[in-house]
Amino acid sequence: DPQMAWVLAVAALAAIMAPARAIDCGGVTLTWRTRGLLIDFSASAPGHVSLAVGLSNNPNNGFVSTDATTNAVIYSPAQGSPMQYAIRGPAASDITPTKSVLCGNFSASFNGTHTSMAYTRAFSNGIPGDVQIAQNGPTLFICATHATGSLTELLADSRSVRVQLPAWSSALLCSNRTTVMWQVNDPWIDFLAAFPTRNWSAIGLNDQGDMLGVNTTATTVIAQPGNRSISLHTIIDSATAPLHFAFPNVTAPGVTGLGYFQNASNTTLSFRRAFYDGTTDHLMIQPGKQVYLTCALGTAPSLDIANYPDTMDSTPVTFTSIYDHSVVLTDGLTLSWRVHDPSSPNTTAISFQLVLLGKNAWVGLAIAKTPGAMLDADATISVPGQNISEYILISFDSPAAQELLGGALNASVSYTNGAVVARWDRPVLGSGLQLPINTNGPTPLLWAVGKSPAFDVHAAKGSLSIDFFPGQPTPTPPPPPLPPGPDYDFSHSFDGRLTLSWSVLPGALTCELRLTGGLAWAAFAIAQTADAMIGADAIVARPDYAAANISEWYLGDKSVGKITPIVGDILSGTFLAVTQNGLVARFVRPFTGTGQHLSFNPNGTTPVLWAYGSSSTWAIHTAKGGASIDFSTGKVVESPIPPEEIAHGALMTAAMGALLPAGVLVARFGKAVSPTTGPRAWWFVRHQLLQYSGVLAAAAGFGLIVYYVSSKGSKHFDGLHAVLGLTVVILVFVQPLNAFIRPTKGAPLRLAWELWHKGSGWVALVLAAATIVLGLKKIDAPSYFLLIYGALPAIFAAVFIVGSYRVTQPRSGYTLIPSSNAPGINT
Repeated sequence: DPQMAWVLAVAALAAIMAPARAIDCGGVTLTWRTRGLLIDFSASAPGHVSLAVGLSNNPNNGFVSTDATTNAVIYSPAQGSPMQYAIRGPAASDITPTKSVLCGNFSASFNGTHTSMAYTRAFSNGIPGDVQIAQNGPTLFICATHATGSLTELLADSRSVRVQLPAWSSALLCSNRTTVMWQVNDPWIDFLAAFPTRNWSAIGLNDQGDMLGVNTTATTVIAQPGNRSISLHTIIDSATAPLHFAFPNVTAPGVTGLGYFQNASNTTLSFRRAFYDGTTDHLMIQPGKQVYLTCALGTAPSLDIANYPDTMDSTPVTFTSIYDHSVVLTDGLTLSWRVHDPSSPNTTAISFQLVLLGKNAWVGLAIAKTPGAMLDADATISVPGQNISEYILISFDSPAAQELLGGALNASVSYTNGAVVARWDRPVLGSGLQLPINTNGPTPLLWAVGKSPAFDVHAAKGSLSIDFFPGQPTPTPPPPPLPPGPDYDFSHSFDGRLTLSWSVLPGALTCELRLTGGLAWAAFAIAQTADAMIGADAIVARPDYAAANISEWYLGDKSVGKITPIVGDILSGTFLAVTQNGLVARFVRPFTGTGQHLSFNPNGTTPVLWAYGSSSTWAIHTAKGGASIDFSTGKVVESPIPPEEIAHGALMTAAMGALLPAGVLVARFGKAVSPTTGPRAWWFVRHQLLQYSGVLAAAAGFGLIVYYVSSKGSKHFDGLHAVLGLTVVILVFVQPLNAFIRPTKGAPLRLAWELWHKGSGWVALVLAAATIVLGLKKIDAPSYFLLIYGALPAIFAAVFIVGSYRVTQPRSGYTLIPSSNAPGINT
C-alpha cells in the first residue's frame, strides 16, 4: 500500500504521541491523535452508512467553503475504501476526486453495529487553495452520515464542530507549489515538505534568499529518486560547476531522520534538524532571528543543477524556542539560555540547556571567578542516564576530588536521537559556595566535554564570557598572565616558548618550566646523551592527567604507549598553574636517581631534552630539542645536529639526488654521441661511472648511519624514514648485480632484464626523493633546505621531459640522393 509506505517514511518526524481525543460531530464520533506533524483521524457512526469528514471555513454553509476548496475524506460502502474529494460548490459537478501526498493510510470497516473509517494526514495537505488545519486556533470540521443516496445528499446533511489542535507552522514556497511544514521540539526542528514532482527535490536553510550562504555555509537536504537516495549537502559557489553551484555531500550530527516517499505525482521529503547541526561554519538558527527557507525542484530524477535557479524560491522564516539565546561553544556543543525576569535580576533565575551532538558523554558548564580560572569555579555537571550535579572545583585532580554541592534545580539529562540534552535552572544570586551570576556585565564561564558518559577527565574544554543582561555573548578578555616565579639563579629559553629556570640546593635542584604562547603539555628530560630520547627520564607537566599533573616518565620508545610512569616519585614541591596562555610547572628534583631515575651531574654537564605539544592532551610533540647544561655554572650548549647525521645526509643526497639521476639521463639521452656501440660506448662508460659512484656514496652513507645508531644503542630502522631508506639502499645495491647478469641483445631474457633493471631504478629514485624529504623534516631542517633539495628532482624531471620530447620528434633536413647520382650503386 503506497499510502502506508508514506506514513512509514515520515514516522521519524513523530514527537511523543499525544493521547487520543474524541468529540461528537453531528452524530459522527470524530477521534484524533497527533504524532508530530501528522494526525491520525477516525470517524464512526451507527449503522452501515456513508461517512464524510472535511475542513471548512464557513460554519453556515456545510461542506462549501468561502473562497476556498473543502478537502473531504468520504467513504461509502459501495466504493469499498475512503477517498479524497475536492468540494468547490453544492452541485455534483463541484465534487471531484483529488489526491494529496500528505493524506493517506485510508481504511474502513463495519462491525455489525457501526461504520468506521480512518486516515492519516499532515497539518497541511500541500494543495494550494484548500482549507487547512488552523495554525494557532480552532479548526472547523464538517461531518456527515447518510444511510443511502448520492454524494450531494450525503454532504447536504452535515454538522460542524470546532477542534483545537496543537500549534504548527507552514510556508508555501516555489511559486505556491511546495508545502513545507515544521514543528519545534527543542533542540530539534522537524521538517516535512511535499513537492509536486517525481524528480529530485531539495529544501535548505541559509542566511540569504538563495541556496548559497553569505556568512555561513548553507546546508540542503536533497532527495534523488533516480539514485534512491536522500542526503545532506553543503552548497558552495564553484566556478567549475554549471551556473556556479556545487553540492558536496556531507554529514552532520544535528541532521537526522532523512526520508522520502513518492506517489504517482508527488515527492514527500522529511528530516529533523537541530538549531545548530554541530558542524563548523554551518548555519546556526538563532531563536527568534530570521533565516531563509529555500526549496528547489529538478527536471530529472537524479541531481541536475543546470536549471537550478529556474526552479528555486525562498521565504524568510523565524523559528521560536523555549530559550531566547544560543551560542556555539565548539563543534557539536551548544549552550542556550533564557532569563526568566530580566527586570528583576536579584530574584530571577536562568534556564540553561547544553546540547552535545553525535557523542554520548558528560557535559559541564561552570561559573568562574576570573576568565579561564578552573580552581574554585562553580560547575554544573550533567551525566547522561544519571543526574545533574553541582560541584566546586577545588583541584586539578580527578573528579572524585571535587567538592559536591548537590543536585541542580529542575534538572534533566538524556541521550536520545544521538544527542545529549541537559537542562537545569540556576538562580542568579548564589548561596554558600555557589557563585553568583554577574548582573552588570559579562560572567566568565568554563565548559567541558567528557570522554564518555562516566564523569572523569575531560576530552575538550574552553572558556567564554556572557552578559546575561541583556544576554549577548561578549568576547573573552585576554587570559591573565602566568604567575611570576621566584628569583632563580639561572634561566635559559630553549626556543622562545619554553624556558627552564633553576637554582642549586644542597643535593637537589629547584626548577621552573614555563611555557607561553598557548596551553599545551611540556616536558624536560635527563638523557643519556643530548640526542637520545630512548632511555631518558622525563619530568612532564600534563594538564590533562588526573593522577599527577607533574610526574616522571620513562621513555622506553618513541611511541606514546612505551612511555610509562616511573615507580617511586622522588619529586617534591610540585606546583602547576594553567591558563589559556600556557603553564608554569615547578618542582624540586634530587641530583641522585636510582633505577629508571637518572642522575644529574652536580660538577659538570648533564645531557637534557625538552619538548612540548600542541594542546594539553598527551600526544606527539610539536617541538623538541636537546642541550648540555652545567647546572652549577648555568652554561648551556644547545645540541647541534650530530656530524654523523650531517655526513649521512650529504652522502645520500649526493648519491640519490645527483649521481644516480645523472646516470639515468646519460643512459637515456647520450646514445647518439659516438662511439655509440660496444663496451667503450660514450654513454655506457659514463653511465657506469656515475652509477658506481652513486652506489659507493650510498654504501658509505648507509654504513655511517648504521654505525652511528649502533653506537647510541638506539633501535635500527625505526620510523618511516629509516624503512624507506633501507628499501632504497637494497634496490640501489641490486643494480651492479644486474649489470653482471645482463643478457646479450636478442637473448630470450633480455626484455625481462631491461624491465627489471629500469623499473627498479625508477622506483629507487622516487622512494629516495621521499626519503630525503623525511630526513630533512626529522632533523627540523630549515625550510630553505627543502627548497634547495627540491630543485634537484625538478631539474632532473625537466631535463628528462624535454629530452624525451626531442627524441620522439621526427628529424628534418635530410636530402634524398637519386640513385643515378649515387656512386657505387647500379640501378
